Amino acid sequence: MEIILSGKHYEVSDEIKAAAEQSMRKLAEDYQSQKISSVRLLFTVERNWQIAEVLLNGKNLTLHAKGRTTDMRASLGNAVEKLDKQLRRYLERIQDLSVKADPVAKEKFWTSEELSEAEDDTDLVDA
Repeated sequence: MEIILSGKHYEVSDEIKAAAEQSMRKLAEDYQSQKISSVRLLFTVERNWQIAEVLLNGKNLTLHAKGRTTDMRASLGNAVEKLDKQLRRYLERIQDLSVKADPVAKEKFWTSEELSEAEDDTDLVDA
């Protein structure tokens, strides 16, 4: 997994880098099935707001989250929480949409042997 950190009007400190890498690795471990390929973090400062934006790319997946508080670590935490929530929702939707065999419908299907037997029975009735 590739982690890209950048700052806009903000110098990214080693402490923030370490916290960001740790939280992204934890997120990748929690959702190993999603094959997360890259995470792009952008830290910006606008007036009194410290903003952390996260763009996550994975297999057939692109998610975006943004956290805005007066503390950069808290903004990063908010963005990571939002990403976690988005990933959970995405995985639940995938599981809900998966096709499961209906046992009642499965009993209604005939095998090729049963079909040939039914045809033989109808031939005897017609003669």
